[in-house]
Amino acid sequence: MRLSHLLPLTLGGIWLAVFAGVLAITLDGSHRTQAWQMQSHAQDTATFLGLALSAAARNDPATTTAMVDALFDRGYYSEITVTATAGGSIVQRRQAPHIEDVPVWFVNLFPLATPPAHAAVIDGWREVANVEVVSHPGRAYEELWRTCRRTCMLLGAIGIASFLLTVGTLRLALAPLAQMMALARNVALRRFDTRIALPWTTELRQVAAAMNDMSDKVEQMLDGQTRLAEDLYRKAHQDPITELPNFRTLKARLDHWLRAEHAPPNGILALIHLDGFAAFNARLGRDHGDALLRQVTQALLRRFGAGPDVVLARGNGAEFLLLRGSPDPLDADALGTMIVDTLRPPLAEAGGGLPVTVRVGLTLLSPVADTSALLARADGALRMAQGAGGRPWHLAEDGQGQAGDHGGWRQRILDSLHDDSLLLHFQPVRTLSGALLHREALARIQGKDGQLLPAAHFMPLIRETGNEARLDRLVLGKLVRDMTAMGEGAQDRIAVNLCTASFADPDFPDWLIHILAGHPALAGRLIFEFSEVDFTAGRSIFAPHEARLSALGVAVAIDRFGQQASALRLIRNGAMAYIKIDGSHIRGIENDPDNQFMVRTLVGIAHGLGIGVIAEYVETAAEFEAVAALGIDAAQGLYIAAPQAG
Repeated sequence: MRLSHLLPLTLGGIWLAVFAGVLAITLDGSHRTQAWQMQSHAQDTATFLGLALSAAARNDPATTTAMVDALFDRGYYSEITVTATAGGSIVQRRQAPHIEDVPVWFVNLFPLATPPAHAAVIDGWREVANVEVVSHPGRAYEELWRTCRRTCMLLGAIGIASFLLTVGTLRLALAPLAQMMALARNVALRRFDTRIALPWTTELRQVAAAMNDMSDKVEQMLDGQTRLAEDLYRKAHQDPITELPNFRTLKARLDHWLRAEHAPPNGILALIHLDGFAAFNARLGRDHGDALLRQVTQALLRRFGAGPDVVLARGNGAEFLLLRGSPDPLDADALGTMIVDTLRPPLAEAGGGLPVTVRVGLTLLSPVADTSALLARADGALRMAQGAGGRPWHLAEDGQGQAGDHGGWRQRILDSLHDDSLLLHFQPVRTLSGALLHREALARIQGKDGQLLPAAHFMPLIRETGNEARLDRLVLGKLVRDMTAMGEGAQDRIAVNLCTASFADPDFPDWLIHILAGHPALAGRLIFEFSEVDFTAGRSIFAPHEARLSALGVAVAIDRFGQQASALRLIRNGAMAYIKIDGSHIRGIENDPDNQFMVRTLVGIAHGLGIGVIAEYVETAAEFEAVAALGIDAAQGLYIAAPQAG
């Protein structure tokens, strides 16, 4: 119970006790007074009548009757009787007590005794008659009822005024408590924009000041921890000049790319070299050389961007590497021309009297022995481009990739957006103890020959053609149907990957809210996952809809986390259920101290913010034991279980 309710209820209970006590004491005193007054009134009347009859009556019945009637007709008596001493009634007047304007229950609750009063009629020295008078209780009850009502009204008015004053005072005094609760909730949600206005009560003022100070300290601590983790990430994974992933990181991602399900198999690796850069750097100095490298970086980023299907990294010296998922492996020719055309302007503007030109070696992703062989093939293609006198790029001749019947698959992918051939497989995510945390729904497209195509194979084409919203509609629609078919007994949560670009579609957000509102029980079991790169780029698109989804019970999580240092700001400033650490940091982690340190740091920050941590692409017992020792909450991958049809 809230304190603002408990205190008024407690004070109300005390007031009711006081009210009942005061009313009881008042009514008891008034009741005794009225009883005494009736007895006294009856006795005074009996004495008066006895004396009057003694002086005037002389046993005259007519006079006696007249005097008795004069008193009785006033209505203050229920009985007046004059009885002769020798026997026999001289005068008797009696009326049944009739009490008006007083509730019967009140009369029954407070009975008034009306004992008779007696007086003697004296003639000389002889007692000739006896007078008996009984007061009528009606007037006493009216006065007692009037006293009760007035007392209740007075106490009620005092009680209402006291209650209103108490509530008003409590609201003023306890208003900071609501602000304190809001501050505590916001701190738990990593929001530090709430401040508590200092109250006028000394104790609460001290508490409010302490909580404001605590919020500032937590924010500073979290900022410092985040900056430290970002700095460590940059030192280990980024080139200090261009802030691109370094060669070590590119090699790890390429190795993961070749084996991970989410990686496009039809990608192209481009090894870009700036010929003449060494002489340019030696003549104009390091500052000019670094500036040129940054200009080249910005030109490549503007042209190719950064997304789930693109990795741009700095190699050794004047080399850059571009890993690009392509819906068509035959795009290598166009990519080589595009790179050269993109870099020609910044290189021409570099000046210095020394020409700097670009040469590009290209190779298609294909089933090679290992990452080193693929890099060697790209390097060989670069040497061919540098030695040839023709075009400045060269495609490795043995890099035919996985073209095959690519044109047929391309059309099949586009057709699947309309013919409902999409399938869903499910892969469990389990805690370290083996308990099921949730399952992830993975999209598949089935070809005419029955072959299943995972999402990595068709997502580049989906993005290229702008069909993200169409695909997400198909996936969510089928998922809702499958979850409904599971019945009410199924309670496990389901995670599904979405694209932030879908929320830029004018119809998709309202359609999604309508579907979820129509299935409230299912909405509470859904988790929407976004890749880190996609969520970073599209956060502003998704943010306006986040509150509505949260109100329906939908959770949000980040997939493939740890590809860039700025990702730490996502968990620093966003409310999410969990993060999934990218497989490039998990693969071979038992032998990689740098990745172990990074994962341990991420786990510490995330757990401090109440966010779960999941390791994805855990494929060996050694990897599982390593991530378990680092404190992750759950794991997903072939070591845990392979995806299965729903």
